[in-house]
Amino acid sequence: MGARTTRLVVAMGVSSVLLLAGCGDDDDGTAVDDVDVGAVEDVGADDAEAEAEDQSAAPGGGGGMLVFGGEEIELGPGLCFLEEQPAAAGGGSILATAQAQGTNAAGDEVRIDFTRYSEDSQFAGDDVSVDVGALGESVGYSGSEAEGTVSVDGNVVSATDFPMINFDDGSEITASFTISC
Repeated sequence: MGARTTRLVVAMGVSSVLLLAGCGDDDDGTAVDDVDVGAVEDVGADDAEAEAEDQSAAPGGGGGMLVFGGEEIELGPGLCFLEEQPAAAGGGSILATAQAQGTNAAGDEVRIDFTRYSEDSQFAGDDVSVDVGALGESVGYSGSEAEGTVSVDGNVVSATDFPMINFDDGSEITASFTISC
């Protein structure tokens, strides 16, 4: 039940208690002053606090970490879809996908993208790409390995020393990462 609904139910309950207390005869010794309205309101406050805590742990995850070129880069919350879906190109299916971004020590945007393609896809396996720099001006690295090279464990996607290449200059680099979805 949401906080608004809880407050409405509590308000209705308090109103009913007050109405009954005001309309009943006072022969039983119960007066409106004897009703502990604060106790009823506390129930609604506890529900609102629990809902606020749940929202702080809502989907979007808590971020992650990318180690790229020897630098640790903190990643923001991951954007993930860890269920099978049709692939737009190459046939087959996309079995899982995750993306996250952060900023390196030089102040450049860093984006990481993981996609796992099914065996019957032209791109079968685990693909990872890292782009460093502003969109349209970034330096890109990518790699493709056998399915399972990247671990998908619950809502966490990770790999250690995933081999990548910069196709512009042929340089090789590895990436280790954790993306929390």
